[in-house]
Amino acid sequence: MNPSYFSAKIRLNRSLLEAVSRGDRRQASALLSAGATPWNCLSASITGGHRPVFAMLVKRGVAIDPGPQGPIGLEVPPVYAAILQTDDSWFFHALMELGAETNVPDRLGRTPLIFAIEHGCRHAIPTLALRDHTSIAAALSRQYRDAYADGHGQLLAPTQMVAALLEAGVKPNARRPSTVAAVQYQLPPLHAAVFADNADVALLLGNAGIDPFFEDSRRLRARDMVRSQQKRIREVITAIEAAREAGQPFDSTPFETTSFNITAADITATVPSGVPPASAVPAASPETVEGEAAEFVMPTSPQFSGAINPGSTTTLRLVR
Repeated sequence: MNPSYFSAKIRLNRSLLEAVSRGDRRQASALLSAGATPWNCLSASITGGHRPVFAMLVKRGVAIDPGPQGPIGLEVPPVYAAILQTDDSWFFHALMELGAETNVPDRLGRTPLIFAIEHGCRHAIPTLALRDHTSIAAALSRQYRDAYADGHGQLLAPTQMVAALLEAGVKPNARRPSTVAAVQYQLPPLHAAVFADNADVALLLGNAGIDPFFEDSRRLRARDMVRSQQKRIREVITAIEAAREAGQPFDSTPFETTSFNITAADITATVPSGVPPASAVPAASPETVEGEAAEFVMPTSPQFSGAINPGSTTTLRLVR
């Protein structure tokens, strides 16, 4: 194919991104009609706070789920951009109502819920926690643990992150829907703890009521994945299974030596003051672009409560 075609296509795409970034809805619509590819334009409209442009892009069929990493040139998927937009919760709730995927991790193995907790996005955490089934496994994934070991940003340690996820309301026995595409993150929580050799997390899951007899897609229980050298985590899982069979709450006391606390203030330390609730954000006004047949009005969103009780404390106990 003629190289000049690719040069023209690149210029067209750059012009589209620039138009979206400055909130020029009409020019962006015209460039889309001219054949521009809207790779990361939805994220750019969210980052810039341009609701009319966002509504136009959605109406024109721009994908709201580009995948765990997105196509070439996409730096921040739309859901993550909406979480970073803490001053305007409208974009996040609009994506949720449009059916955005919330269980596909990013390049570092962080699901939107992990990302929201790390950035203190209070208006996003309740919704994401209700829809989440893979964050615990993602927090224990190699990508997340390697990022923490490399000192990437201000990531919480994996055990602290699992405690924060449980504090935020993630159900340890949640089952994944059949439509999820990220196969490598479909490990059940206790299986992931065994795979990561993290007995501290196994204790947290035991206290949270994890089902130790749940089988993964290969019909394996967590016990079946324990290696011969993993004596500590084997003892923990045996105790969780015994408590489950007896119909009693799991008692982690025999495995406790020292403990430390992580408070809600530690988890949401980056929350900006004065974040408005969803109901305080006015709905987008109807927008009509030349050549488009109907108006697009994004529905309003319900008000959500605070993400985490500011006075709550989760205790992490280390295995002997």
